[in-house]
Amino acid sequence: MAARDADYAKLVHDHSLQWITILEGIISVGMQEGEFLAENAATSARQINTLIDGYSSLLILDYSEDRRSIFLNEISELAFKILKKDF
Repeated sequence: MAARDADYAKLVHDHSLQWITILEGIISVGMQEGEFLAENAATSARQINTLIDGYSSLLILDYSEDRRSIFLNEISELAFKILKKDF
């Protein structure tokens, strides 16, 4: 829909930027406190946002509770790899 509606595209883009900014802030604090060893909070925030966006697209196309659970675990695992955090 965003490809055909400029107002909707702006809304989606603005919300995405807000989410990335919030995520970057969380990552920055985690880096300052030594919880995350990522080298760049902005890059990590964009990567995690892209990861979540991609998985959400897959769930939109083929949703099930089992798939949702598997994807949440995979997202967590990959996000912590991006942040260089062992769990």
